[in-house]
Amino acid sequence: WRSLARDYPASSRAREGLGEALFRERDYPGALREFLEALRLKEERRDPFFLYAAGISRPGFVGEQAGLYRWIALASLKLGRLAPAELASRKAVALAPEAVFPHMLMGYHLAAAGRPAEARAWVEEGLRREPGNAFLLRLAADLERGKPSFAASFD
Repeated sequence: WRSLARDYPASSRAREGLGEALFRERDYPGALREFLEALRLKEERRDPFFLYAAGISRPGFVGEQAGLYRWIALASLKLGRLAPAELASRKAVALAPEAVFPHMLMGYHLAAAGRPAEARAWVEEGLRREPGNAFLLRLAADLERGKPSFAASFD
């Protein structure tokens, strides 16, 4: 991904791929930087490959992807930035309403940060979307006791 991002600096996909690679290497500041650059390239419509795809895609295509916002949330949380992670998670949910991962992510991290009311809101919404989700069910039970009784890693 490094060579692709170097050779195609305006490619949002290359930037996102590099961000994923850096995240796996535990370079969270670098990963977040690349994810935000990928987002900027899309938002400012500077990625020629993206513009081509948008031109041949369904009407109304804007190219926003919930996955990119999930990565932004994950990297933000690794850096201890709860507020940006929550904003990115809300955007991911707006783009993929059926997804429960953002609810698991934010429910757990808000609970661990001692914010049970906010955590409960995320958990309850996630359970409305997927009532049998074992992670959310366990977290909901733990919230009744005040905080998570288990460690979760979202690597």
